[in-house]
Amino acid sequence: MPSKPMLNQTRKRARRQSGSNGMAGLERIADRTGVSIGTVSRILRDKPIRVAPDTRAKVLEVAAELGYRPNLLVRAIQSGKTGMIGVMVPPFDSYWAQVLYGIHDCLTEHDHVPLVLWAEHQPGRDKSPVSERREDLAQIYRMIDRRIDGAILWPFPAVLYAEHMSNIAELSTRNIPIVTIDHELDPQHKASFVGTDEAMAGAMVARHLLSLGHRRFGHFAGRQVHSWAVARRRGFEEALRVAPDATCISVEVADEVAEIHAMQLLNQKPRPTAIFAATDHIAEVCYRTAAQLGLVIPRDLSVVGCGNLDIASWLNPPLTSVRQQPYLMGRRAAEIVVERSRHANNLPPIKELLPTMLELRSSTSAPLMSP
Repeated sequence: MPSKPMLNQTRKRARRQSGSNGMAGLERIADRTGVSIGTVSRILRDKPIRVAPDTRAKVLEVAAELGYRPNLLVRAIQSGKTGMIGVMVPPFDSYWAQVLYGIHDCLTEHDHVPLVLWAEHQPGRDKSPVSERREDLAQIYRMIDRRIDGAILWPFPAVLYAEHMSNIAELSTRNIPIVTIDHELDPQHKASFVGTDEAMAGAMVARHLLSLGHRRFGHFAGRQVHSWAVARRRGFEEALRVAPDATCISVEVADEVAEIHAMQLLNQKPRPTAIFAATDHIAEVCYRTAAQLGLVIPRDLSVVGCGNLDIASWLNPPLTSVRQQPYLMGRRAAEIVVERSRHANNLPPIKELLPTMLELRSSTSAPLMSP
C-alpha cells in the first residue's frame, strides 16, 4: 500500500483535477449541503452510516446537480480493490459469445468491469502451439499487472494457468480468486468451476442414437487435456454399454485436422452409421466429408453435434445438437468470482454443473440395414 503522504498527494491531485474539468468534488458538495466531507464520501460510496434520510437525499441531489463522478483510481488505492475482473474468454463462436454476455451483464450489475483479453487471433495466421501458449501466458500476466480482483478463464488459459501456477506468484500472494469455465482444475489450484454436466450430455446422445437402432458409432472426441472432453466422452461410451452389440470408434480430434479424421472414419468398412461430434464445428466437417463421399444425412449417416451453435439450424439438414446454457454459465462464473473477491477469497471453491438437453432436428434417423 502507498504511504500516507503519497495517498494525501493523490487525493489532492484528484480534487484539483475534479475542479479543473468542471466536475464537482466532495468539498463542493459538502459546502452546498452543510455536511462534512467524510459523511458526503460515505453516502456517495453507499457505505453504512447513520444519517437522516433527508440529509442523504440532499447529498445525492446536489451530487447529481453538480455532475459528480467518483475518482475510481483514488478509491482503488484506498481500498486495494480495482473493481476489474480479468476475463480470458474469446468470442470464439455463438456459444462463447453468450458466455461473454452473461459475464458482462453480471459484472456490470455488481458495479465491476470485465478486462477481456485473449491470445492473438489474426485470421489465417499459422501459429505453433508454443507461440500460442506464450501469448496466452503473456495475457495472464497483463491481467495481473492491472491489479484485477479476480479472473475467469476458458479452457485453454485454464490449463496454462495450472501448469504455471507456481511461477505466477502474484496470484497466490494476493489470493486472487479464479473461476474456470468448461475445464475443471485439480483441487490443489483452489479454483472454482462452472460447466455443463458433460457426462449427462454424452449419455443423452448415446441413448437417443441407440433408440433409433444404431449400433456402429464413431465419436470425434475433444482434446482429452480438457475436463469437458473427458467427461463427455466417458458419458457417451458408458451409455453405449447397455447394448452388448454396440461398437464405437473414438478419435481425439482438434478442429484443424477434423476433416482428415472424418475421411478416414467414413471410409471404414463397415463404416459407422452414426457420428457424435464433440462440437458443432466438427459436425459441420462431417457434413462436408459425407457429401464428398456421396453419403446423404441422415439416410446414410446420422450426425449429432454439441453446443447448439447458430450454425446448427443453418446446416442442411438442420443438426441435432446438445443445448447447453452458456449465458447462465457466464453469469454464474461472474457471480462466484465477485463474491469471492469481496470475501478476500476466503470462501472454499465450488463446482457447479448445469443441466443440458438434446435439441432434436433432422440430422438423425434410423440406420439403413447395410451401409
